[in-house]
Amino acid sequence: MNETCQKQWENMVNNLIRLRKEKGLSRREMARLLGIGPLMLAKIEQGTLSRRLSAEIFLAIEEVFGLLPSQILSS
Repeated sequence: MNETCQKQWENMVNNLIRLRKEKGLSRREMARLLGIGPLMLAKIEQGTLSRRLSAEIFLAIEEVFGLLPSQILSS
């Protein structure tokens, strides 16, 4: 993975964790809102999931939190 992609991944992980905590959501609650399982969300947050996420997850983030994919990938 190139440096830019690595940085965007780290930004996304940090932003997801920050959003979840700001909203006072558990992993289970956030996963439900995003339409994924809590184990998948845990793997994303821990950085152990493959670096590829479906467009559906980014669309869910946009719908639930009002953030564009470019915003979730930025620092």
